[in-house]
Amino acid sequence: MSAKKVIIAIVVLMVIVGGLGTGSFMYIYSQTQEFDQIYMEGVFVEDINLGGLTKPEAKAKVLEMLEKKDTGKTIVVYGQGKEWTIPTSKFEKEYNADEVLEEAFKIGHQGNIFERFQAFTDKEKSPVKFTLESSFNKDVAKKIVQEYADEIYIAPEDATMIRKDKQFIITPEQHGQELDIQAT
Repeated sequence: MSAKKVIIAIVVLMVIVGGLGTGSFMYIYSQTQEFDQIYMEGVFVEDINLGGLTKPEAKAKVLEMLEKKDTGKTIVVYGQGKEWTIPTSKFEKEYNADEVLEEAFKIGHQGNIFERFQAFTDKEKSPVKFTLESSFNKDVAKKIVQEYADEIYIAPEDATMIRKDKQFIITPEQHGQELDIQAT
């Protein structure tokens, strides 16, 4: 076999290997491009599967769930033999949904192109679950508590002793009642 035929065979083999490598890379690249705008399968926020959803779709779904979750919820306050029912909507409840959705989106979107491709094609991967945290606007809550503190307040009365008609009339002290706003 001549040197010319060996060189031609090596060049043909290199072109085939190069073509296969380029084709494989292009396939992986095109597949990861499809996944760049959606959440990976098996990613959950609370009980909502975000897999296959875009960011706006996932946010809408989570906000809808939160609205349903909080609708009709109340806080019952007891004091002085009375009961007050306060809707939780008055407290301006807030969730960390935006931060959680961003963290959830990072799953499968970090690393090089091959790591991302592996993450999206690995069907046996365990589900990843995120939990939302809620908080109340403290100023609004303090204002609401103050409204009820005024209704609960009973002024204390000191004991008294009065002499009337050669007798002492003793009035015992009356304990007051006050809501500890700081502790509440």
